[in-house]
Amino acid sequence: MFKSVVRGVFPSLISKDLIPDYFSFERSRPAGELDNEASTIVLPSSTNQSIPNPTIPSLPFYDYLFGDSQQQKDHDQLSEYVAEKLRQVIQAPDALLKALPVMPTSVTTAMQILQDDDFNVAELLQIIEKEPSMAADLVKLANTNQYKRGDKEVTDLHRAFMFMGAEGLVKGVVEVYLKQYAVSPSLYFRQFGQKIWQHSNNTAQIARDLAQKCLPKDEVDTVYFVALLRNLGAMVIFQLMVDAFKYVDPDATPSSAHFKQLIATESISLVTRIAQHWQLPKTIIDILMQQNSTAPTELSGAALSVYEGNLISEAKALLESRRWQPTQYEKWLERKLFSAEAKQLVKDNL
Repeated sequence: MFKSVVRGVFPSLISKDLIPDYFSFERSRPAGELDNEASTIVLPSSTNQSIPNPTIPSLPFYDYLFGDSQQQKDHDQLSEYVAEKLRQVIQAPDALLKALPVMPTSVTTAMQILQDDDFNVAELLQIIEKEPSMAADLVKLANTNQYKRGDKEVTDLHRAFMFMGAEGLVKGVVEVYLKQYAVSPSLYFRQFGQKIWQHSNNTAQIARDLAQKCLPKDEVDTVYFVALLRNLGAMVIFQLMVDAFKYVDPDATPSSAHFKQLIATESISLVTRIAQHWQLPKTIIDILMQQNSTAPTELSGAALSVYEGNLISEAKALLESRRWQPTQYEKWLERKLFSAEAKQLVKDNL
């Protein structure tokens, strides 16, 4: 997905014969770094040397996604180097933004139409039909167990609308689009992508449930849409990581600590830049920006529903993977959640 970006970042790490060139990697490090005994590089042919792991957020959810950091006694300098290069790409993301798959324009147009309770169904379907690939994806989605009723196959958008409804169509478009960021042919990376996607989907479902309890009806779809987007930054960083390691060394399995740190510190800023690049409505961009707030107690409305939906989804993943007991799940969320609706939702679902 981001091969052109990766080639621009790591031009000297690989030879013309597609053999990883660790000596170029060594030479590319900043001047003077090799004089520092604590940061001396050990090439693969040398004896392995233990190097302390970098400081990362001590959040159990990152261990769930990428494995327990405390079990990784050593971290390899190649992973550290790749992570730092990707950080530079993310913090100056023009090339990355240009390489993103185009967000269907009909998504935001359809969302605007749905704000009107008396929207025109024919107009909505005409918008979606202008993008054949999206229409095909929706027909395919309408035939899944989630929506299909009866034995008759869904073959057109009109019948898909009967099964999915207008909101279901728009949600389906967004889900199909975002899921491509979590796909990887590599067995090593595939489990990470599946977990990130499931978390993104769960966040959206929970945030919508919260919004239905405490927000006006016309804000519920916006909350769902933003909650789906919220973890897009993490999925893009994940795809960058996959493409980078396929290019630098297809056989490498990166040390997870560096990428936990990268996702924790950069993902929300990145998704905000992506939303601005797509020229999404200002309301959506504002809600995304607030997800990086250093004072979450000051959040309210849609921003709070998205924020708390993400927290509950993280805790739910830890509970269902048996990393947490129900008492840990309950106590952690009691400390982290602010709204009465979110706390009640946790108790109802426990």
